Amino acid sequence: MSLKVAFASTALSFLALATGQGALIAEYTFDYNSGIDTAGGFDLNFIGSNPSFPGGTYQSDGVSANYLGVTGPGGVPDFTVSLWVNSPVVNQGNFKGIFSNLNNTGAFSWQVDSHSGQYRLVANTAGISENLGTPTAGAWENIVI
Repeated sequence: MSLKVAFASTALSFLALATGQGALIAEYTFDYNSGIDTAGGFDLNFIGSNPSFPGGTYQSDGVSANYLGVTGPGGVPDFTVSLWVNSPVVNQGNFKGIFSNLNNTGAFSWQVDSHSGQYRLVANTAGISENLGTPTAGAWENIVI
C-alpha cells in the first residue's frame, strides 16, 4: 500500500494508521518538523518541493505535485486512518485530495478529499462517494475512517 498525504491547501497535525486489531502501524505527529513515523519504520518522503511544518503541522501549498508519500506495509485488510485537518477556506474546489492510498497501478483505491465545500470519502474500486461533513474554516477537525 502506498499513501499520498495532503495536496489540498490544508494543514495536517496528526495522522495515524492502525490495524483492525488495534496495533498501531504508523503515527506522524510532525513534532520534529519532519515526516518521521514515531510508531515504526514508515517515514514519509517529501515529493516535489520541500514541505513546510509551521508549528508542528504539515502545511500543504495546494500544488498536487507536492505531497508527502510513503510505501506502507500493505496486506492489511482492516485498518483505521485518523487525521486532524485545518483548512483556511471551506470550499477549495473539486477533488482536492487530503489523504489517499494508491494501488499497484498508481491510481487511488480510496481517498479523503475536499470537494465542493465538503470533506468526502471516495472509494474508487467500490464506486462509493460519501460526504463526511462541511469543513469549518480555520478550525482543527478530526477525520477518522
